[in-house]
Amino acid sequence: MRFSPFVALLALVFATPLAAQEREEIVRVPGPGGANLIATVLRPPGEAKAPVVVINHGSPADGSQRTTMQRPKYPTLSSWFLAKGYVVALPLRRGYGESGGTWAESSGACGTPDSYTPALQ
Repeated sequence: MRFSPFVALLALVFATPLAAQEREEIVRVPGPGGANLIATVLRPPGEAKAPVVVINHGSPADGSQRTTMQRPKYPTLSSWFLAKGYVVALPLRRGYGESGGTWAESSGACGTPDSYTPALQ
């Protein structure tokens, strides 16, 4: 899995420890054909309504690793949003790890000059 150095730097800049009172819930979202998507939902302390931020995982360079991926946590980034009062949703996309269904993503090769069209599919 590739990470941008900028994202890593951003995560370090905003690093804060996980809130002691955060609440974690594992959610199964029903999908077509009986496949479930798995998501980790982290909630800040309190019962007030809160905005939601969705943090999506990347894809491994080796496609055979998709089925062994674990639920993402991104503790540093998640902590930053939790401290600001956001609910953090961390889905595991279809075809990855515990999430059911077959992998159904394609954005073409990195050298493809037209990345826009495949991204819309």
